[in-house]
Amino acid sequence: MEANLHLIPNLSDMFIYFNDDMLVLKPIKIERYFQDGKPLDFIHQSIPRKGFLYKLIRSNEVFVDIMNNEYKYL
Repeated sequence: MEANLHLIPNLSDMFIYFNDDMLVLKPIKIERYFQDGKPLDFIHQSIPRKGFLYKLIRSNEVFVDIMNNEYKYL
């Protein structure tokens, strides 16, 4: 599907594509995904991660720490 997004007629220049494993539970401001009319990188930390679920998986999942640049790889 991702390889064919450019073929969708009348698709907006600013759209958000969620794969089938995403769930939005509350309204999200457009600034979370776009700044100055340009899309943000998916690892951009415009909103700090918080909450019990993140704290629960953070110490158990190395990839979460890598995404948050804990190991200074990025």
